Amino acid sequence: TYAKCKDVILSNKNASEEEVSKLANSYSKLLVQQNKQAEAVKMLAAVIEKFDKMPLSQERYLLGDLLFKNGDIKKAETAWEKIPEEQDG
Repeated sequence: TYAKCKDVILSNKNASEEEVSKLANSYSKLLVQQNKQAEAVKMLAAVIEKFDKMPLSQERYLLGDLLFKNGDIKKAETAWEKIPEEQDG
């Protein structure tokens, strides 16, 4: 299940950004579809905090989007501000 995968990824310090990103995106979208936005916010925040050295741009954007839609504008801005600038080739 996604919950078990999340626990494995969060406990693995050597997970790749691709693995973390895939899991976080898939699981958060599933939670949103199930109308569990608060749980999606908690999960994304935990992933971003655990892997704070990784860019995780999509996850930061999604976290900000969920916070914004919930009316938490300041926290949304904070999440979005931490999205790294794209580097030109």
